[in-house]
Amino acid sequence: LSFAVALRSWRSSQQARELRVLHVLRRLGLEDVADSRLGGQGRGISGGERRRTAVGVELVACRRVLVLDEPTSGLDAVSAVALSKLLAELAEEGRVVIACVHQPVPEALAHFDTTLVMAPGGRCAYYGRTSELQDWVSAVQGNATAAAASSSCDRILDAISAGDARFVEACSGSESYTHMRGDILRCQATESQSIDDAEFSMPPGYVQFRQLFAREMRICLRDPGLAQWQFLSAIVAGILIAFTYRSLPLNLVGVISRIGMFFAVQCILGMQALQTLMTWREGYTCFLRERAAGYFRTSAYVCAKTVVDAVVLRIGPPLLFGGILYPLTGLHVGRSGLFLLILCLTSLASSTFCMALGALSPRSSVGVPFASLLLLLLLLLGGVMIRDAPSWLSSLSYFKASSVVLAANEFVGLTFVFDPVGMSSTENKSLTGSEWLRLLEIDAAGGVKEVLLLVAWSAGFVIVAWAALVAATRCR
Repeated sequence: LSFAVALRSWRSSQQARELRVLHVLRRLGLEDVADSRLGGQGRGISGGERRRTAVGVELVACRRVLVLDEPTSGLDAVSAVALSKLLAELAEEGRVVIACVHQPVPEALAHFDTTLVMAPGGRCAYYGRTSELQDWVSAVQGNATAAAASSSCDRILDAISAGDARFVEACSGSESYTHMRGDILRCQATESQSIDDAEFSMPPGYVQFRQLFAREMRICLRDPGLAQWQFLSAIVAGILIAFTYRSLPLNLVGVISRIGMFFAVQCILGMQALQTLMTWREGYTCFLRERAAGYFRTSAYVCAKTVVDAVVLRIGPPLLFGGILYPLTGLHVGRSGLFLLILCLTSLASSTFCMALGALSPRSSVGVPFASLLLLLLLLLGGVMIRDAPSWLSSLSYFKASSVVLAANEFVGLTFVFDPVGMSSTENKSLTGSEWLRLLEIDAAGGVKEVLLLVAWSAGFVIVAWAALVAATRCR
């Protein structure tokens, strides 16, 4: 509720917005669950409380017209009647409440003043006062049928579902239907007028970003599957990789182990980013609903999601992971800064890549397997595992820039003993790190250009995610 009022009534003072939220909580009977979570792990709130919260989101903006789509669906009879009574009270206060319901409970339907029953094909089967519905059904079907029926709403719905055209024919000639048709035609003939309502205009971009950033930060920090899992997995992965490749020697084994370790590090960073795709999809429906309501622009939403993900998940965990890994494996002393920077940028590129796939995927069950496959292909193309791949194909992998910088940062300035198995120690010779990079076809001057490439890849993926969401909102 606070998020909704902050964006809907952004011109009001903080105190005025807080008072409005408290008033709505009291009005809807939600004071006892004011600090409860709507979703996620744990019990959360009940279905009726969730429906009342959805109504409250519009009430905090002082909406004069409420249009509700199936507000009683999924509720038990008692909760449905209670919600209908609440909507009737809101209508008595001067608001217009329009609700679309399926198979309504008779006690809940009684709280509505007017009922419109739609038959297949968009035809009208009844339009008039709810209190007159039973007499209408009895008149059309006959008293004998009416006496055997359980309720008027069940009888008319069963009849039109069975193809009974009597209600449509009778309604088309009724006085109330004629008045309704006349009202519709007059509205269609009237030129639409724009209403400049400054109170409910979309807030400036910085207000949208600030509110979205605060909400996404709360979600990220309190969800154990995000920040907590990322930091824990970084610690565990750092310890495992460090003890697997601890105290790397300066010989042939050390060369091979370093290349293998860099590949393993990139794999871990890529797989950690898959969580971004799943969390992105979890908030997709909420985004579409709020965007359609005009709470914020798509650009503000994407920027807030990206910044929160980058600050919380793409800096701390990679730094922790690399901080454990670097000293224990005995990598090049004095060059940990660039190593840690590349870990953060690789993690960010992987995260924005998954973000773009999440925006493009129709659902998580499709996006996650597809993202896993693409990440593995990009990892293979970006390293030295596939040396015969065309250069243009390798350039499509952002892991290419990452692997080049990691290898150049480590190898340049070191000397390795070439001591393959089967050769005596007197036959061994030393090769510089730059020579090894030449043999592996890795650019020894890799650095600034590759860093900028990683930043560019990340920015490109964010733009793709934004464009996909814009297209999705326009399609709806």
